[in-house]
Amino acid sequence: MWSNRLPIHKGAHLFTCAREAGLSFKDSDTIISTLSHVDTRGILHRNSEEALRLGATCAPFFVTESDGCIVAFDSFHDFQQSILSS
Repeated sequence: MWSNRLPIHKGAHLFTCAREAGLSFKDSDTIISTLSHVDTRGILHRNSEEALRLGATCAPFFVTESDGCIVAFDSFHDFQQSILSS
């Protein structure tokens, strides 16, 4: 999504991304249909604040924590390599 510069605020693009990530049609539809719900917006707001606190300056942004050590990644490739090597 990010590498193709697709607008992440569009449900259709998020749905496609979820399907390409391997989620079922039903699970993808459930996720997309709850995006505008007030509870979901609250979770997004809290998670966004946490990401900023951890140093996020762009998207995507990934964080791992192990033994109290927090490591942040702005590259999926680097994040994936870190996960695979641990």
